[in-house]
Amino acid sequence: MKPVFAKGTRAQASLSASAAKGALTLPVNDADSIFSVGELLFCSEADGSELECLGPVTAVDGVGVTVALGLASAKSGGAKVWTPETSLLWPLGRSAPLRRTYHSGVEVQRSVGGALYHTRLADPYWEEPLVFERVARADYAQYEGWFIDTLRGGVEEFTFVDEERRVSAVKILNTAVEQEESPAGVARVAIQLARVGTSYV
Repeated sequence: MKPVFAKGTRAQASLSASAAKGALTLPVNDADSIFSVGELLFCSEADGSELECLGPVTAVDGVGVTVALGLASAKSGGAKVWTPETSLLWPLGRSAPLRRTYHSGVEVQRSVGGALYHTRLADPYWEEPLVFERVARADYAQYEGWFIDTLRGGVEEFTFVDEERRVSAVKILNTAVEQEESPAGVARVAIQLARVGTSYV
């Protein structure tokens, strides 16, 4: 799966019965009046646990919604399914290598007497770079618009789904775009993410 950015909730429903691990069709009453083919679908238990992205909706009718990716874990009746208010699907996967850095927020301080002690100065988070090579300018323009309009220039938290379908609440630390001269019309996009939780934003 290619990386996904998402934010907010447009439509939401509950499963009318339980669904087994691997299921592609989820039981949802009146699903065809709630969801549409092509929309990105998320699912979690009613309490928000077992959160996952199921990819786009491939079919929908009055008793269920079918998705591109099967459930990674079984879901109980009453589990939540929803589509994001806005989302951005990257047209290509990120470049290797992938490096994640854990920031504990703890620093070592030295007292007046010379003793060392640890103090927490910030909340912990994982820093993760997203680097995309050879991005067409038209595709980058979509990201730029989403970054400016939806994230208010990078201020807002949002949901990130990586290639392993792991869903995280993230913030952007900084961005850099390098325009390549050869061939013309492509860019290298580098985005520094801070994973701040596993919830949906």
